[in-house]
Amino acid sequence: MRRWAWLGMALCLGACDDADEAQAGGQGACVATAPTLAHRRLRASGTALIDAAGRQVLLRGVNAGGRSKLPPFLPFPFAESARPDQADAPPFDEAVAAYAERARAWGLNVARVPFTWEALEPTRGQLDEAWLRRYIDLVRALGERDIRVIVDFHQDVFHRVFCGDGFPDWALPDADYTTPPDCTTWFTGYLSDPQVQLAYDRFWANEDGLRDAFRAMWTTMATRLWAEPNVIGFEIINEPGWGTADPAAWARDVLAPFYAELADVVHAVAPDALVFVDSTGTEAITARTALPRPAATGLVFAPHFYDAGVILRGMWSGVGGFVEPLGRWADVGQAWGVPVLLGEYGIPGAAPGAEGYVAEHQAALDALGLHGTLWEYSATADDWNGEGMSIYHPARGEAPTARALARPYPEAIAGAGLAFEYDPATRTLTLSFDAEPGGTSTLRVPDALFTDRLRAEITAGDGCLTAEGGRVHLLAPTGGRISAILTQAE
Repeated sequence: MRRWAWLGMALCLGACDDADEAQAGGQGACVATAPTLAHRRLRASGTALIDAAGRQVLLRGVNAGGRSKLPPFLPFPFAESARPDQADAPPFDEAVAAYAERARAWGLNVARVPFTWEALEPTRGQLDEAWLRRYIDLVRALGERDIRVIVDFHQDVFHRVFCGDGFPDWALPDADYTTPPDCTTWFTGYLSDPQVQLAYDRFWANEDGLRDAFRAMWTTMATRLWAEPNVIGFEIINEPGWGTADPAAWARDVLAPFYAELADVVHAVAPDALVFVDSTGTEAITARTALPRPAATGLVFAPHFYDAGVILRGMWSGVGGFVEPLGRWADVGQAWGVPVLLGEYGIPGAAPGAEGYVAEHQAALDALGLHGTLWEYSATADDWNGEGMSIYHPARGEAPTARALARPYPEAIAGAGLAFEYDPATRTLTLSFDAEPGGTSTLRVPDALFTDRLRAEITAGDGCLTAEGGRVHLLAPTGGRISAILTQAE
């Protein structure tokens, strides 16, 4: 049976009028409504993420954001930050609402929200409660817009003194440090800076009880953040460094057991949380890892991928797509039997071909059925180490990369055998799947992209479509193979 609807977008995909509902639902015979979810948590089932209604969920989102690596450790300016250059910024409540609202308008359903240990515990044994309350308020603002959150302990080359971020001053060895003169090549510190390597060696050896303190830090964060219903899990450490150890042996003998140990720490206070585990920053270039599967439950493999030309030259050649390298990460997920979320991929917004670069990544994620969070979204003029990767700037507005990120996708499917593709040139999403009888699936539609009207059509199978709050719901009363299309109305 063929059913269609013209869905008005002016009210952010608000409910159709009576005529539209009648056409979409077969004169009232079929009305698709969002299923009532007992909670917004997700569970891992093999390589899939499953919601409370038993639907397979696809996560599409952003990192929030690179500016969180520096004081005041949040991705937007606000008047109460005590920074003279932010004195004219909006009050925190207004700033956090505006920040989260942009993410909603882009059609995102997840945010990887970095925090640094330096922000949480600047003095050993003393938490910065003011910062933590604001971090939680950011998580809540995202949750109010139905955006799930991954809490990410973020570090790069251990500490800010090495052009990085993450660990507090008191975690450093007692020594005089030399900050590199050029922080744009900060990532070389993993390979060539003895100061960075010494800091990691001390951490992995638990000198001065640093790993004990790290476990306590994660107990605090998991306890406080698991109370937020939109938090789905915790990422133990971003792009960990191996110090002076052999990287492959360290991944096997140190990092994998460390992840299993910290998963137990998290699950002691958040038993149903997903635990996201990352590979190293250098492996983000090769899309190959020496890390074996950690002995833990609820795992999600969360590696990164950066094209070498983008990292070294700040530009993309424009040649080829990314199915092959991201396919290697998908293969790891298959071998481990866990879902895969591409935790970072990004490019300077002003780089030639930046929009195409992000679009090609999105197409690869779609083809491989992987989850992904783009690096990054900071609503400030500050630019950590001159990376220029934020998809938004307060003076210039959205970067082209934001336009590539905003695209419709099947957010939650009640069924199996999903195949889908999005054509950005025509703004057309096509999909098909084997629907469960009586199941309601949800397609996410960014109102930042479809600002006028959307044409939604079931081209094969029996079902109906309705729109609500940036989403299109598809009900299949009798189940079977369903095909549908969403496109910009002419």
